[in-house]
Parts: sequence; structure tokens; C-alpha cells
Amino acid sequence: MCASDLVVILAFQAKVSASRVLVRYVMTNPAKLALSVKPSRGKATTVRTTNGKAGIGTISWNRRLHAKKAKAGTYGLTITATANGKKAPTTIKIRLR
Repeated sequence: MCASDLVVILAFQAKVSASRVLVRYVMTNPAKLALSVKPSRGKATTVRTTNGKAGIGTISWNRRLHAKKAKAGTYGLTITATANGKKAPTTIKIRLR
């Protein structure tokens, strides 16, 4: 495995509005991205997948889980970058009001 096969991802900012959550990230190489949301009690659910480019990017969540608006509380947002069969996750916590 060479260094170009590795993907490093870092979620560094989440902006919460009434209708959506925007998560900014930095990624070293292009990769497939999956955004999963985990309530404080419950299982994680993948809410968005996309192809990401190297550099700074944004992935969003429409604040819906299982066809219902997410309730107030704390959620863990995990962005997982997958490239060449290797996964690189990063997690941040947000609070919805």
C-alpha cells in the first residue's frame, strides 16, 4: 500500500439550521462518503452518500430520520470516507433544539 491509497478525513464544523445540518470536512484524496446519524439512544442510520473530492467539502443532512423530523437532543454525525477498500471515519456531536 502506498501513501496515495490512504484517505484521511476530518469533520471540523457543523452548522445547524431549522431545516438542515451542514458538515464541513477536509479530505486528502477522492473517496465515497457516507454520512450516518446516531441519536443519543438508538442505532446509527446512513442519511446521505456521495462521491467526495480531495480538499474542503460539505455534506448535508435534512434533519429527518425514518421519514420524521429529528427530535431535539444530541446526535453523533459520522462521516466515513471509503477508498480502495479502506474506511476512514470521523465523528462530531451536535445538539438539535
